[in-house]
Amino acid sequence: MCLSTHEAMTNRDARRLAMRAKPQRATCAAANSNDVSHPTSMRYHGEMRSVSLGLVAIVAACYQPALQEGAPCGPGDTCPSGQECRAGTCFFTTTPADADRGIDSNLLPPPDSATPYVPWGTPVEIPSLEISGANNETDPTISANHLVVAISAEVSAGDADIFIGTRADVTEGFAVTNVSNINTSSDEECPELSADGKTLYFTSNRTGQYDVYAAFESGGIWSPPAILPSLSTHDDSNLAVSPDGLTAVVLDASAKHKFYLHSRNTTLSPWGIGTRIPELEITDDIASPTITNDAEVIYFHANPSRDIYVAHRDPNGSFSTPTAVSELNTAGRDACPFVLQADDYMLFERDGDIFESTR
Repeated sequence: MCLSTHEAMTNRDARRLAMRAKPQRATCAAANSNDVSHPTSMRYHGEMRSVSLGLVAIVAACYQPALQEGAPCGPGDTCPSGQECRAGTCFFTTTPADADRGIDSNLLPPPDSATPYVPWGTPVEIPSLEISGANNETDPTISANHLVVAISAEVSAGDADIFIGTRADVTEGFAVTNVSNINTSSDEECPELSADGKTLYFTSNRTGQYDVYAAFESGGIWSPPAILPSLSTHDDSNLAVSPDGLTAVVLDASAKHKFYLHSRNTTLSPWGIGTRIPELEITDDIASPTITNDAEVIYFHANPSRDIYVAHRDPNGSFSTPTAVSELNTAGRDACPFVLQADDYMLFERDGDIFESTR
């Protein structure tokens, strides 16, 4: 039990100190008040020092600073005894969850702030992707270094082919060629290049319905395409693959259009079963998705006239309500967006031509 200073000093202690103080005052007067070498003086000072130290020890042992709430939680969400960690801040366990305790705002962690939206710049057409003898250039995709591009274009009625463009420097135009060992007399559409430009995903209805295929480049030659069964579970006419190759969004174009989200652990692993994304079904004709890693950002087009929309994936895996990218949309057709991981460069189709925009 802790005692107060008054309780610690008994009446007997007080009398003893008073008796010892009298000869000390006489001695000090005789010694000019500075002679502490006298035996009586030394004994007095020693005893006073002992009593003083004892009182300090008692007070120190009894002192307990008042706990305050509002400090940041420690490692592992730890807090002082009697407090608990709530959203990174220590509160008394008796404090109601919704109470305003007048805590110093400087002690609280800063609130999450949404990243300000940066609008896309004025789109610029890419003339070198205007293909002679073909119509309706669409579905652009580009490598991370901007040196390899792929698009699809209609070479005849009911026959869309994939074209690959390359260049040595970003200041140059693209040299575009028809990839004959990939294309057939059926439709080959919606090309998606990997970040290094070495893997090409696309869709084709060569079997009677749309499926997803992949081809690989080596030494400037593209391999014959192979179907990807795990991504070909519906009428899959569009797809997006993330820059790291671990996430895919595939369009089921049967009846009402639906997006399915697939993932895998490595680029050599098989794709997992797709999960439907109902929050993106803002119209019956959503199509042409493009995504960043883990589908944290997704763009696509919707509406009969074709407008570009964007949505973001929450930490819990759900998607925000899509919003129109109004600065890119016109009264005409604005479709088939493609973005790189940094989400600061976009290719898209406008009325049958390929445009680029940055921000």
